[in-house]
Amino acid sequence: YINYLYDQGISNGVLVDGISYFNPDSYITRGEFAVMCARWLRLDLTAYSGVELPFVDAQSIPSWCLDSVKAMYALGIMQGSAESSGLYLFADRSISRSEAMTMLGRLQQKGYAAAKLDFVDAADIPVWAADYMATMVAQGIINGDENHAVSPAASIRRSEMAKILYAMR
Repeated sequence: YINYLYDQGISNGVLVDGISYFNPDSYITRGEFAVMCARWLRLDLTAYSGVELPFVDAQSIPSWCLDSVKAMYALGIMQGSAESSGLYLFADRSISRSEAMTMLGRLQQKGYAAAKLDFVDAADIPVWAADYMATMVAQGIINGDENHAVSPAASIRRSEMAKILYAMR
């Protein structure tokens, strides 16, 4: 899965002393997720450079992911997190499985069948993520872990993201 993402130009890894590492057990940040999705869609990011972001923390979005975030926002993929003081992106925070499945679900065409969410922790899946997760289960993209759980609030690892994007190809 990792080699596939690398070969497709979706993930280049992290450079350390001139050597590229994938870091499969590291969690994906929201900024990294935006970059991977933009590359997955093969977007021309220059088309989104003028997009105005509504996020209170827009000034803190790293430059290396800014145009990808703008593209994901413009396409309705990333919508931010509503907090009492406004809408935030939190580009440097890890992304939860529910958030990732929701955004990946928004990348897909509509009309996929939905499966019953019968995971042991199905009650923990947020309402806003349930439909997207159900269609991804029906497609065989996600299937839970060895305990038949999806851990919707847990952060998603780079290796898990690689497997999911591979399954979506």
